[in-house]
Amino acid sequence: MLIVRGSRPERYQARDASSSTGFPAPILDTPRSIQVITEQVLLDQQAQDMRDVLRNASGVQTRNISGGTTDAFVMRGFEVQNILQDGFQLDRNSQRVQTANIERVEVVKGPNAILLGQSQPGGVINVITKKPRAESRRYLHSNVDEFGRRELMIDLTGSTNTSGSLRYRVVGSTERSKLFRRTDRAAEVARDILAPSLTWLATPDTELTFALEFVESEIPFDEGTVALEDSDGQLFVPDVGRSVRFGENKDRNETSQTTARLSLSQRLSDSWAATAMASALSSDVTSFSNAPLLALPDGTLLRQQQQFEPELDRLLLGAQLLGELELFGLEQSIVLGVDHNRREFYSEGSFGSGISSINIFDPRYGASPPDLTPATVADTEVRQTGIYLQSLLSLSEAFRLSLGVRVDDFEREGFFSFMDNPSDRNLDSNTEPSPNVGLVYKPSEFVSLFASYSESFDPNAASINQVTGEAVTPDPSEGEQWELGVKGSFLSERLFFNLAYFDITRTNIPFGVDQITGVTLLNGEEQSQGVEFDLTLQFIDGLSLLANYASIDAVVTEGTRAGNTARNVPDHAANLWITYEVQGGSFQGLGIGGGATYVGERFVDAGNTFLLPSYTTVDLTSFYFLPVAPATQMRLQLGVRNLFDEEFLTPNSNIRTLGVGQPRTVYGSISLEF
Repeated sequence: MLIVRGSRPERYQARDASSSTGFPAPILDTPRSIQVITEQVLLDQQAQDMRDVLRNASGVQTRNISGGTTDAFVMRGFEVQNILQDGFQLDRNSQRVQTANIERVEVVKGPNAILLGQSQPGGVINVITKKPRAESRRYLHSNVDEFGRRELMIDLTGSTNTSGSLRYRVVGSTERSKLFRRTDRAAEVARDILAPSLTWLATPDTELTFALEFVESEIPFDEGTVALEDSDGQLFVPDVGRSVRFGENKDRNETSQTTARLSLSQRLSDSWAATAMASALSSDVTSFSNAPLLALPDGTLLRQQQQFEPELDRLLLGAQLLGELELFGLEQSIVLGVDHNRREFYSEGSFGSGISSINIFDPRYGASPPDLTPATVADTEVRQTGIYLQSLLSLSEAFRLSLGVRVDDFEREGFFSFMDNPSDRNLDSNTEPSPNVGLVYKPSEFVSLFASYSESFDPNAASINQVTGEAVTPDPSEGEQWELGVKGSFLSERLFFNLAYFDITRTNIPFGVDQITGVTLLNGEEQSQGVEFDLTLQFIDGLSLLANYASIDAVVTEGTRAGNTARNVPDHAANLWITYEVQGGSFQGLGIGGGATYVGERFVDAGNTFLLPSYTTVDLTSFYFLPVAPATQMRLQLGVRNLFDEEFLTPNSNIRTLGVGQPRTVYGSISLEF
């Protein structure tokens, strides 16, 4: 008889990752900083979205852009919207990723172009979705909080036949929540996710997987609070209460997104395998907002009424050859791949034609939406074809050499119209190489010293000259990183740590627009240097600990802001999370946990005139595994986020607006696994 009680002993651990090399490789043999955040961490912390997930990786800070409807982060001093799903790039302006369909998250620090080519130099976030399993598992989960969050999730997997060759998985989630932010009533969220997948083992050497994901969401557009100027011209945040929104109830982002993925894996021999993959994404968005435009000293806030209706279709086709071979007496793992990525984007937008106002000290809601005639039309197509080679060579028992290069042919074309002033042309075409090299020295089986160099490129967005109507395409931003570090795994793999020093340089950086033409301006060069430390520890049965720390110095080294510190980059940041689960006796299955997150001072603006104070938040949780029947258990959890009700803010894309942090929140959840 199978008795289920508690969680897996290795619940916070990961030994391999594929997001840096393009194939599964031991983390100790990979000369890069890689953090893997497991599903159990998400469950213990009751993580709701990627902002909760990524606090478990060093050197990552949240940004609040597009009214909080889009994921954006700062990693190693640079803005990052490189979010992949199973190695395929999501759109940078897509909806926030939720946690229902996440198996784990791999975070690769610094430039990393192997999987997708174009990327930002801070790093890459790869969300690994849940896959069909042979063993049967049924999981139901619901959670609520004091502000009105209501979510129900199901996760069903198993085999449809006795041989286990046909496997399925169905993940679904529905949410109808209210938020602490409100106008004359609480903001509401509606979000539904359905993710079915099927794996067929046609032969022992042939595997075919097909996965779908449907997402429907309606999220409030919320720029947060605003900053005012005092009599000396200094910016400050007025005391108006964390719950007050300065938009309208109708300010919302509605998204319908469908993703389909197909992958075929064929083992050719004991040492070689081939894979082919295809991914298609289609999304439609309707966004309306009264976005903050100008805050006057008396509290009057002028708001620019905006409406956008973008449509996106994205297709990626790829093939890989993976294998192990001996070359000049050296054993190596190798992947040779090619992919083609096409992105078609159409959008109609209106802004500036409607102006509304509100007083932040005495807000009165109910501004009428204007009849917004499209002022901008964009119809663009981006094509990128890349070929890459990555290898991991065993030079000896102690040395591993990583070598790789990717070459991308990138081109854009499209139609733009601003205020009936059309522009129709080929925008640009580039061929960009992205090399990487790294060396690992293992003085013992459990310790790795590593050094690496890597490059990346990121095409800068085209803009329209509002005087001439011509499309202007700046050169791509380019990044390069040097990294040195040490990794270790001790206590029978119960302890894992990564300590690294990095130095990243980025050139051709967008920093704003010309006030007359609206053309994107580039700002020379930025450099980010720092030290990061990540630790996973399970030295006592039932005790799990995660800790990370980052010290980063990110500055503008060339350009109009030379010498200034980069925005939203604290000098110091740290996070600690620890849980203990009783392993036996009368209290077996009882667990307690908690943690703290510290974020140091950071500048809101590129001019370094507005400094946000540091803050620390503390979370507590408790849970209990209740056996219901053989092979069935219930998990009850109760917790509180931001225990001491710390008030904190996060920078936005607009320096006069600031995202508002979650106040103290009590939550509860019930899960059933059978």
